[in-house]
Amino acid sequence: MKIGIDSIGFQTAGYVFQLSELAKQYGIDPAKYEHGLMQKQMSVASPDEDVVTLGYGAAKQALYDCDDVESIKLLIFATETGVDQSKSAGMHLHRFLKLNPNCRVFELKQACYASSAALQLSVSMIRSDPKLKALIIASDIAKYGSGTPGEPTQGCGSVAMIVSANPKIMEIEPYSGVWSADENDFWRPCYSEVAFVDGKHSVQLYLSHLGNAWGNYKRQSGLSFADIDQVCYHTPFSKMAIKAHNELTRLNEVECNEKVNSTLHYTPYIGNCYTAALYVCLLSMLGNSGVDVSGKRVGMFAYGSGSVGEFFSGIVQNGYKQRIEPLSGSIQEALTSRKIIGFDKFREFYNFWNDYRGADVLTPAYSKNKLRLKGITEHKRVYELKDA
Repeated sequence: MKIGIDSIGFQTAGYVFQLSELAKQYGIDPAKYEHGLMQKQMSVASPDEDVVTLGYGAAKQALYDCDDVESIKLLIFATETGVDQSKSAGMHLHRFLKLNPNCRVFELKQACYASSAALQLSVSMIRSDPKLKALIIASDIAKYGSGTPGEPTQGCGSVAMIVSANPKIMEIEPYSGVWSADENDFWRPCYSEVAFVDGKHSVQLYLSHLGNAWGNYKRQSGLSFADIDQVCYHTPFSKMAIKAHNELTRLNEVECNEKVNSTLHYTPYIGNCYTAALYVCLLSMLGNSGVDVSGKRVGMFAYGSGSVGEFFSGIVQNGYKQRIEPLSGSIQEALTSRKIIGFDKFREFYNFWNDYRGADVLTPAYSKNKLRLKGITEHKRVYELKDA
């Protein structure tokens, strides 16, 4: 029985900041970002955008292609930008998406890996009950300290996936390689608004987890690198995918090839979106390969700091273009319609929630998306759905 991604959606913020402007503020060469990181822009969330509002937009796109919404009995929200220490962000969306009340809803967190854990969990549950469908929402806002090396990799976005039997986009194959180790390469304590990162250590861990997970995958699957047609990597910044692919080709003693280039059409203009980042690359590959990839095997490497790596694979389904081509147009429109902001507005948005300590607040109406965060009243988040 085939199980995998049946439909998919994407959303990013309505504002964008040019990294050349950030370089200008710090008096450094823009090439440090544009070539060193292969990043050009970052999506910037306004004060009334959060992981819930971004997730709503992505989920509505995925649900548009869903044949039977009533069969969704599992909603997993994957994020490391949670809005509550107790209540799942998915509970807000369960209401706004009008899902079946007979539905499990919960949140997963393990840095950027949680979305892939959610995918594997969904596949396992559907294998035991093929009538069930799952909605996975990966949504994050990457935020680092001002002036830190991580700042130019900031970004935000959400990818939502319907997982079902007989998928129309990609079947998830039944083997994977996993590698976990207790490390401190990237973390965000509950008392901090921003993440801390040991950049060099994180890159080294990423690459070592890739090698170990790949070796585990090869042993389980009996497949070789030659059997992989395209590879999508977790991409906190675009250059990381190139580093990862160089490492994988080195391990397999082959020349570096074109298996990764089509996955990087969006990330340079969005920035890091943590749990959604790997699946942004998948969307890029499906929509920008230039050839029909039906029947092709796609290698997927997920990495979450702290740390877990997993290499798994999927087979692109015949007819995937019917679902991906309209979405590719929507993604391009979302990127080109963002409003460019200057450094002062970038800092204003960045700092809006930094010192918030629980007072009632109404957020300015910046977002043009259907769902926006109206404010917080009596410690409760209040969302506004336009045209509801």
